[in-house]
This record gives sequence, C-alpha cells and structure tokens, in this order.
Amino acid sequence: MNFAECLQNSCITLDIKGETKSEIITELVDLLDVAGKITDRAAVLKAVFDREEQVSTGLQLGVAMPHGKTVALREMIVAVGLKKGGVDFDSLDGKPSNIFIMTVSSVLNANEHIEFLGAMSSMLTHSAIRKAVLNSQSSQELIDVLKGDE
Repeated sequence: MNFAECLQNSCITLDIKGETKSEIITELVDLLDVAGKITDRAAVLKAVFDREEQVSTGLQLGVAMPHGKTVALREMIVAVGLKKGGVDFDSLDGKPSNIFIMTVSSVLNANEHIEFLGAMSSMLTHSAIRKAVLNSQSSQELIDVLKGDE
C-alpha cells in the first residue's frame, strides 16, 4: 500500500472544529468534498454513518477511524483530522479520541480499504507515532509521520 497516494495535504486538518462524532464525520467528509475528491457528498456521508451505526469506529489510545464503502467512488480516499482536546467517539477504551483518520472506498475494492485500516491502526498503537502526529505543525509534517519519513 502506497500511503503517499492516499494522504494529501488538502484532505488534512490540524484543528478539527467538531465537538461530536457526527460533526467530526461531517467535517471530514466536507474536507474531501472541498478538495474535489467526491462527487456525491450525500452518498459518502451515508456510507460512513451507516458503518458507524453498526459499531463505533472509535478504537483506543485516542484514535478513531471512521470509514465506509460506497458505489459513489472508484478509488479509496482519506481525510485526517486532529482535535487536541479530544471528543467522545464511543471508543473501546472509553477515552476521548483526538486523531481521526477517515477512509472511504469503493464497494468493489474492499482489500485496499481493509489493508489501509489495518496498517494505520497498527502504526498508531505506537505512542511515539501518536505523539508525533498530534504535534505536527503542518499537514505535510503529519503526512511524513504517517509515511514513516519523520
């Protein structure tokens, strides 16, 4: 999996404004929309919210990975947001989430989607990487951390 192709400056915010799970998901989808990555905002929102209804994508250690699959996309897209104070995302450990990595892909390409989610969740189990992500001063610095360039 080539993270460089998935992580783009225009799809990252270091200061997400949302205060609820719903607001954060909507803000990340809007980030993808403004960046020109989606043509059907409603379909992407529905895919992510439908998945979230099945079981929360709030993991642990401050990480949440909302995701979904839709016929409205041909390739996987990723949005990343940071929230310094954290937000209740119904995480497995009951603690607030402050790193949000949202992935949306085509229903026809499940393997890439699963591979990316696995790689990201594995990487973010390391406290040094989470700390470097949260301390990123630019979207490019965040990308470099997640790509392993920092």
